Amino acid sequence: MVESMTGFGRSERSDEHGTVLVEVRSVNGRYLKVMLRVPEVLQSREPEIENLVRSRVSRGTLTVVIHLKAIGLSAAWQVNEEVVQAYVEALEVLRERLSNRSQLRLDAVAALPGAVEPVAQTDPGETIWPLTVGAVEEALEALVQMRRVEGRALAEVLLAHARQVEALTAAVAERAPGVVSDWRDRLRARVEELLAGAGVSVSGADLAREVAFFAERADITEELNRLRSHLDQFRGALAGEASVGRTLEFLIQEMLREANTIAAKANDAEIAHQVVLVKSELDRMKEQVQNVA
Repeated sequence: MVESMTGFGRSERSDEHGTVLVEVRSVNGRYLKVMLRVPEVLQSREPEIENLVRSRVSRGTLTVVIHLKAIGLSAAWQVNEEVVQAYVEALEVLRERLSNRSQLRLDAVAALPGAVEPVAQTDPGETIWPLTVGAVEEALEALVQMRRVEGRALAEVLLAHARQVEALTAAVAERAPGVVSDWRDRLRARVEELLAGAGVSVSGADLAREVAFFAERADITEELNRLRSHLDQFRGALAGEASVGRTLEFLIQEMLREANTIAAKANDAEIAHQVVLVKSELDRMKEQVQNVA
């Protein structure tokens, strides 16, 4: 199935750890290029994110943007109740001994060594990663679906151009046999004009030999056959499942080569005109194919 290289996909997912928003955009590119814009907590996961993209997309320049919102984090510190209780008891004994009537302040106790200690934190990138994977995959699926819709439209346009090239090629093939006979008639008329009154004549064998040489030089049968074959391959590629953009580019280039050869060999104004029209259609096809993945 033909895919366009232009598309957009978006996904937003949430769970108890937070919310992940993913946006994926793709534009034309000769090869696959992935550009990532991710939060700091996910930077270590960039190779895995890129692998997810490469598993779904084969060509184009893709930009993947990930936003994290409301990531849930537990408290960074916790109170060591045993240590605090020991401090309080010791300070109460000291206060009574010194006849100090002031009250103990908890903030002062909390500042004592060991009263408050850091909690082992779970890496937020780890907790949010499963949610991120799901959001990236969903956004990529939306992107691929859009690229396929665009691709179907592109395929219809390309097939229409291919039908036009085929019709023009048939017109060239129909004209080709008459090129030699027309040239023969012009040659005979020209020779008779030049030799008129000179008492000299050209034998039929000489004329036939010149016509045979011209016919061999002007024979475009092979070029027409190759052009038709390339058109068949072009249609076959459009109906295939694999990434075909590069193949289509190659086939159009080969068809242009055959068209130029036909124009050069045929030595006929009518065929030259038809070839100009063929090349015009092929140029339009070449422009459209630039967006095929």
